[in-house]
Amino acid sequence: MNRILKAFWGVLLGDKVGVRFLIAVILSVAFSISIILSTIGLMDGFQNSLSGALRQSLGDVVMTNREGLFEYNDTIKKRLRESILEAHTSSYQIEGFLITESGERGVRMLSVRSDYEQVTGKKIILRAAEVAIGSDIAKSYGLSGGDEVEVAFVTGNSRGNVVPTIHTFVVKQIVEHGVYEKDSRMVYADRDYIEHIGLSAKDNIIFGLFSNSDLTHEQLKYKVWKLRKQIGDQFRVSLYGGEYQSLLKAVELEKVSISIILQIIVLVAVFNIAAFVTFISEKKSKDFFLLRALGISFKKIAWLWTGFVTGLWAFCCMLAIGLTYFFNYLLTNLSWLKLPGKIYVLSELEIVLSWDDYFIVFLGAGIWIFLVSGFALLRMSKKGLLGGLREEFA
Repeated sequence: MNRILKAFWGVLLGDKVGVRFLIAVILSVAFSISIILSTIGLMDGFQNSLSGALRQSLGDVVMTNREGLFEYNDTIKKRLRESILEAHTSSYQIEGFLITESGERGVRMLSVRSDYEQVTGKKIILRAAEVAIGSDIAKSYGLSGGDEVEVAFVTGNSRGNVVPTIHTFVVKQIVEHGVYEKDSRMVYADRDYIEHIGLSAKDNIIFGLFSNSDLTHEQLKYKVWKLRKQIGDQFRVSLYGGEYQSLLKAVELEKVSISIILQIIVLVAVFNIAAFVTFISEKKSKDFFLLRALGISFKKIAWLWTGFVTGLWAFCCMLAIGLTYFFNYLLTNLSWLKLPGKIYVLSELEIVLSWDDYFIVFLGAGIWIFLVSGFALLRMSKKGLLGGLREEFA
């Protein structure tokens, strides 16, 4: 068997032209597969990064009272404890205007309690007159821990007049959300201090967490439906990042469509395989018929050819994985590949792939490769041994 394998390999790659041709084929196919993997991985990475960043800011669900402000009293707390929520926290959210020596910016201040970390996993510990600010705010205005900032709020007095108030805070913490709009707009303060300075004794938003484990979108939708039944009509219940749900759905649909379209890239690379197969079948057919004349059956040659193509496909897939990891390294480490967050929501992306992604892409490439490579065997099978030798030596 070793002699047969050695003879087959010598016929297949017995000269430098064949070796160079094969290397070019491997590189083109591997590069095409890696492009598809990278594209799908970027979309999965976008979904995972955006969902993870939103969940770390909001938990799994956001609840707002239909009448606006509400008292976070024992009745509501008991109802939330008896629901399917694993953890929850209440907050008062207000729009304001951040004023620094370098400029001003409209912000959204979220007053957090000590249990905010249990829901979102984001540790924000503040005392009186301290704030945590988004990373883009700090970068844009050159702020760091210990700097003073002022926040202007618009509130109403007892006669219904709009009254602006300005309060001074000390920057205690810089928060990295991973979502541009939050990094550039969010400011956090202590809930008790916000009540102390007279902004509001009531809350207007509740964040809830179903489980610490990752849940699918369908599982989350079912839990939201169940929570609505438990909470009643007093609160509106929505998934985290409701404003981004349409974007996430669009990315999911685009991933499917673009995976199909990008098969064209593999098909172009398969033309190189077709050229290689044609080269082998035309230039080496005499040698293959000589192998058969020396006693090697067509069945054995077919098995060896199938094994060679399988190895070629497997090597291309492994090389494609390596190229994909290389592309991901460049994407996460080169500054000029960073995304403009104002446009793409996220400031950076990474390639995230599941086993299903690998299986689908590799299977699609394998089907094309085996279809084209089977063409050579089909041509050889149609020629008899004597007829093939007569034609090749004529």
